[in-house]
Amino acid sequence: MRAGMVRAMALAAGVFLLSGACGGGEGFATRRVQVDHSSDQFATFALFNFPAKVTVRRGDAVEFKQTWTGEPHTVTGGASVTKTLREGSAWVDFFDAYDSLLGSGEPLPNPDKPGNATVGDLAKAMHGAKDEALRKKGVEAYEALSARYGLPALDDASTASFADLVETVGKKSDEFFSAMPSAFGDDDQLAQNVAQACYLKEGGPPEDQTKSCKDKEQVQPRFDGRQSYYNSGVIPYQGTGGNTFKVRIADDAKLGSYLFYCAVHGLSQRTEVEIVGADADIPSQSEVNRQIRAGTSAINKDLEVLYDDAKDDLKVKLPKADEPIEGPFAGLAGKEHTAINEFVPKERAVKAGEPITWKMMGSYHTISFDVPRYFPIMEFLKKGTVRINPKLSPPAGGAVEYVEPKDEEEQGPPKHDGGTYDGTGFWSSGLIGAEPYLEYTMRITKPGTYNYACLLHPAMVGRIKVTQ
Repeated sequence: MRAGMVRAMALAAGVFLLSGACGGGEGFATRRVQVDHSSDQFATFALFNFPAKVTVRRGDAVEFKQTWTGEPHTVTGGASVTKTLREGSAWVDFFDAYDSLLGSGEPLPNPDKPGNATVGDLAKAMHGAKDEALRKKGVEAYEALSARYGLPALDDASTASFADLVETVGKKSDEFFSAMPSAFGDDDQLAQNVAQACYLKEGGPPEDQTKSCKDKEQVQPRFDGRQSYYNSGVIPYQGTGGNTFKVRIADDAKLGSYLFYCAVHGLSQRTEVEIVGADADIPSQSEVNRQIRAGTSAINKDLEVLYDDAKDDLKVKLPKADEPIEGPFAGLAGKEHTAINEFVPKERAVKAGEPITWKMMGSYHTISFDVPRYFPIMEFLKKGTVRINPKLSPPAGGAVEYVEPKDEEEQGPPKHDGGTYDGTGFWSSGLIGAEPYLEYTMRITKPGTYNYACLLHPAMVGRIKVTQ
């Protein structure tokens, strides 16, 4: 029902192994939350926090441990953020359910092409959805929004215009989402007011996206539940404490539940932290680990089927597509907020000058040759600025720049000819992608064996053997 709030960016890949509880001080404990997830069979991402809720005591700590999948993350919360998110949580639930149902092939009206559909058509499709959990989530969220904003009742017999509903939903939801801090600014570059750490007793980050919080406001205090804004900034992926953000709970913290979300990927990636008294019993880290495994195992199961289909038959079936999509593939789109970051197949053989084509899916990717040994996607500069590597997005080595078509609905999935690589030096397609996929073609004129990679997802590598 709504396009993604931000474009997923990427970094490097690795596996996070959970261990048991460890003390945050004598008599206190640390509870670990897994941020993102990658299968141990192939490179993936899953833009969620696991588990969705964790309970700690005063004096304890919550350690957010980032799985290195190729996606940057933040841990962003505070009293004012929690209040705003709770007030608008129905928007998040409704959009998540709607996108998932639409993506699974349910006959919901398409908000991009509403035509003459009615709210009654929406109601019939929602009430008849096969997935019980998504059906319940979507219906309950819509009913909450209807009561709050006066949206038409979800009645099968309603003749209210679906197009009018889409317009109203867009305006009302934008009011909510625009109030939530985002790590990406209006120019698709990192917004320094959110990409850098900031801890405020009251108010929010600077309105100017190019300005960070003051130096003293970037010093992390213990979380007491009273800070209005409590933000890690983009979590560094190397160095001391890399991939980790620890929230220590103050001894006098205000009891209650607080929401922390990722300001890069949006509100679906969040964890509720419940703070209880110092003498209360809380779930062990072993129990938390079981919850994590339950969530990640379900994602692994879906992605394994997708990967096996692509690898065995070089075809995948997209929801609502008449025919299977034939590879080769550069990435594979999973269910909402998940993807496989692999080239399928990993090795190919072509003749010099012959077209080489991929279906790019699941995220934005690059096709890049002679990649520098060290290519940090996110750069943490000395003066505190956090930025995307300026060499990531543009094409390089003579590759033809991709220009998004003006009318994708009429043209179907876009195709792009990226030009020719002569086999020498750094060559890159630039950061490109489209929904549901983009067909990308290039050529190599010099015989030889070439390793290539996606700059955004360094674990996403392949090899091409070029013969005369």
